Amino acid sequence: MNVPLVSCDTSVLVAALLPAHEAHERCRAAVRRVNAVPSQVLLETYRVLTSLPGRDRVPAQQAAEALGALQWRVLQPQLEDTIVLIAKLARAGRGGGAVYDAHIAASCAANGATLVTRDRRAAPSYALFDVAYELV
Repeated sequence: MNVPLVSCDTSVLVAALLPAHEAHERCRAAVRRVNAVPSQVLLETYRVLTSLPGRDRVPAQQAAEALGALQWRVLQPQLEDTIVLIAKLARAGRGGGAVYDAHIAASCAANGATLVTRDRRAAPSYALFDVAYELV
């Protein structure tokens, strides 16, 4: 029996990993269903954790260990999907940070994963790739 893939984006993973985050409990509960994650989310989460201001910053080794402990399937789009992603973004007139949201969406779409997110702003990028997503 195939288990449906459930993924999350950076907005959920960062909150789940940081106990002081306002959405920690909600996101921690949400990631209990997660069994896959786009590679882009791992990179973005590492960047966020290691660049937080002051005492909130997570040491690089600790951030790497936390992400390495996740036993989730890592999702990526195929090279051809990346070329299609760029063309779709261009046709839709989207650029900037939407590129990263679209990469996450393409990773989920290529693998049939549902995406759990807190990022309402990214919804147009997720919709562009017909990715099933849930807002938490």
